[in-house]
Amino acid sequence: MASGVCFPADARGVRRTTGPAKSVWAAAALGLGNEEGAALAAELLAEKDWRHKYAKHAVRLAELQSVAPPARCVASCEAGLTAAAETLQWLSEDGSCVSLRDAMNAPGRAFRTAIVRGGGGEEGEGSAKGAARTIERERERLFGDAAIARARGWAEDGCVEPDVVDALESLKARNDDWAGDDLGDTLFALLGGTSELCPLIPLLRLGAHVAVVAREGAKLEEAVSVAARSERGTLYVPYEASSEDEASSEPPPRATTTIVPDAFADPRRAYGADLIARAPEIRAWLESVFANGRFERIVVGAYAYADGEAHVRATVASDLVFAGLRETLGASRVAVAFLSSPGTAFPIPRAAWRHAKGRERDVAANEPWFHWRKLVGLACGGGGFVPNCRAPLAREAGGDVSHGKESPNDSDRVYVHDGHVILQGPNYALAKTLQNWRAAAAGDATTSANMAPGSRTRSMRHVKAVSIALEGQKHFPPLRPFDADETREVMASLLLCDLGADRDARTGRDAAPRNERDSRRTRGETRRAEVRSNEGAMTHEKNAHPMDVFGSHAVHGGTWRCPWSVDSIGRASVVAGTLWG
Repeated sequence: MASGVCFPADARGVRRTTGPAKSVWAAAALGLGNEEGAALAAELLAEKDWRHKYAKHAVRLAELQSVAPPARCVASCEAGLTAAAETLQWLSEDGSCVSLRDAMNAPGRAFRTAIVRGGGGEEGEGSAKGAARTIERERERLFGDAAIARARGWAEDGCVEPDVVDALESLKARNDDWAGDDLGDTLFALLGGTSELCPLIPLLRLGAHVAVVAREGAKLEEAVSVAARSERGTLYVPYEASSEDEASSEPPPRATTTIVPDAFADPRRAYGADLIARAPEIRAWLESVFANGRFERIVVGAYAYADGEAHVRATVASDLVFAGLRETLGASRVAVAFLSSPGTAFPIPRAAWRHAKGRERDVAANEPWFHWRKLVGLACGGGGFVPNCRAPLAREAGGDVSHGKESPNDSDRVYVHDGHVILQGPNYALAKTLQNWRAAAAGDATTSANMAPGSRTRSMRHVKAVSIALEGQKHFPPLRPFDADETREVMASLLLCDLGADRDARTGRDAAPRNERDSRRTRGETRRAEVRSNEGAMTHEKNAHPMDVFGSHAVHGGTWRCPWSVDSIGRASVVAGTLWG
């Protein structure tokens, strides 16, 4: 195994994942500090078929966290995060292991920084006039009229939540706030920054400062090219010089757009960084970039994805970088961003739950027994599809759970969604739930943890069965697969919306001109308030409950409002995708 973050070896020297993973889940359950949490910890530790039955334990934990008092919920999330950081280890190149804490406190050889500054204009347009249009075009692409109309159609179909439209309208109303100098006080540190759904390209085109952490290769070279062609985007790339380069008299380059792309051919420098293998040095490098740029805050975006257990290791490495920066720079200066997965467990708004419940009743009443969906469901799933709506819980004083009972205050009812797909496996579930725990525990830090839909990325398409199933989902409305660029654009917009929450406090400006505030109120805020009043939707006020962070601005691809669980229709999706595309 390569050096870096790793699972611990057992008595035979084998680095298995099940035992360590179960200990992390158990720690989070015990962190609740109640009898139900202790019982769940014992139950999951005793589970013999973890590969196929992990989801029921993960869902039960999410339920307990969602109904627990906020302090207990945060304690549970922090206990899970601490257990992950203490259970996994750091494998040195010589084969020895140390704790992750010790490794993070002793970074190795420091990275240097190459800087790519924009100003070249869109490809093929080389003129200054072409460069001046870059930001304007990107804002129109992200939250212009066409983007808003597209999101409104998605909301009407049920594959995104209605407040996604409100978010884009708010961004459009403050169009001039999201470009160049207005982003100059923020450093976006994108871990796994060349992944397909990462907002790297939109941010660069808007003129942002972006520190990218990704391995050397064609994707990183493409990012350099995008930065060079942008109007005012600035890209920071780590590199490690060779001993020959270290001995030269040439100063570390503050590279310009004309020489940095060529520098990738320089054998003396290895551009890029491996997150799993170089987390201590990456954290130190980001601190230096932040200090030299005189930024006010840094947004740590965890976008790294890998197959199997490597996904857990990459997620833990990302969290170590975030936690380290927060410790040295202060919580108020470090924000965290994720693309949350609908394929985990978390509370959803009541309106989405009721919509799915209504669709379930409609299907039962209007689709005859010989309808192709029912026939395929019986053939593929044995007993047919599993309803999507779980019984609501009551969030009561002391955090006691009341399954399916009426709460004295209907707003205290919690609708926990089980989005797990067993095919994705327990490692995927742990990796994405660790991010959920960080989002819930971050509390006083600005957090962007919006749901991102199943998308036609290379990682989804390289397994034929998965690709077919993704396409087949559209035959089970309101499920809808998204193109990668659709997802990237809307998620980048929602990130900007989340990060703008404290912009006025930092810049000392009024929230918006009065006429804009009035316009937004009449178009969006009143409508949203009415929906929440009439349907009892989850409120998203700050600190309402730590787990409620996942209920707003969700681009879930229809999973919240589908009548059946996505897991139960998996085989049927393959059949539908094979027959009808």
